[in-house]
Parts: sequence; C-alpha cells; structure tokens
Amino acid sequence: MKNHNYSLNVLFAVVLVVATNLAWANEPVSVVDKIVMSAAVSWYDYDSDTLIDGGLSGSAGFGYVVSPSWGWEAVFSVVDSEQDTSDIDASTVQMHWDFHYYLPTESNHQAYLVVGAGVSDTDISGTAKFLETETNFGFGVMHFVSPNLAFRTDARVYYSFDDKFMDYALTIGVAYYLDKYWSVP
Repeated sequence: MKNHNYSLNVLFAVVLVVATNLAWANEPVSVVDKIVMSAAVSWYDYDSDTLIDGGLSGSAGFGYVVSPSWGWEAVFSVVDSEQDTSDIDASTVQMHWDFHYYLPTESNHQAYLVVGAGVSDTDISGTAKFLETETNFGFGVMHFVSPNLAFRTDARVYYSFDDKFMDYALTIGVAYYLDKYWSVP
C-alpha cells in the first residue's frame, strides 16, 4: 500500500512556501463582480485502496466572484494515470462545484479557502470502474500580475462518500477575471 504521509507533507510544504510570499505584497486587487475563467495542472494522488498510481491532471473552470469574500467556480478535470500493479491505463473525469472564501488582504496576493462537491468517474481500462460522489476542501494562494490575471496554487483533499476514498491534489494554474458586461437593476 502507498503511504500518503509523504505526499501530504510535500503538498502542504509547497503551499506553505508559496504562502510565505504574502509578506512581499504590492497593491491590492479587487475582482468583485467579475467572471473567472481558469486553467490548471495538478498532481493527483489516489487513495492507496484504489490501487492506482498518482497522475497528472488538467482542469478548466468557470465561475463568478460575488463579493470581496466569496466566489464560486464550476470545474472540469481529467486525471491520467495507471494501475499500481500493471501498466493498465486509468483515467478519471471529475466535475465539481467549488466555493471560494477569500481571506482579507491589502496586497496583490490573495489567500483563499475552498470547499466543493461533485462527482468523479474513474475507469481502469475495462477492469474496474468507480463512480463517486465526493467533496473537496483545501487552501490556496493567488498572485495577481495584473488586475485581471492571477497565478494560483492550492492543495486539496478529495473525499468519496461512496467508497470512502481520500485523494490529494496539488494544483498550479492561472485565473483570468473578465468584467461582466451587463448590470443588475
């Protein structure tokens, strides 16, 4: 069985290193009332009970920043991996709805907490299939390089309610914030 302690230590060490950049701050950025589009790559580490190796994931998201503290994002991702005991391919498709809580800041760095729910569908090349209802939670940091563009990283835990699997992901990506072109009366 795989030991997740090492993976967890690496995941959270990277996030803590990135979070230390909060000390080197510039001008604050406001993305309230903007649409967000994101793209990211992740290292996804499966629960050892699934007998699937960790693998790379790509994701795309679309959401909206409701207030200085809250936003939401719908995310679609695909993980490419293989089974532990062989070279049989394994792939996972995930769709989840995430809520972001943005911590107060006076800089162009923005820390956030994230919690979400969704489904994942894992297929091990015809030998097994897992359809899971899951939740995720984690912590991340964004660095705005312009008022509309941010680099971001986060660490998350994914928990499956169906088979009680606990997976981990470390993500790095970009988020682009569009001004909305309509007004609410």
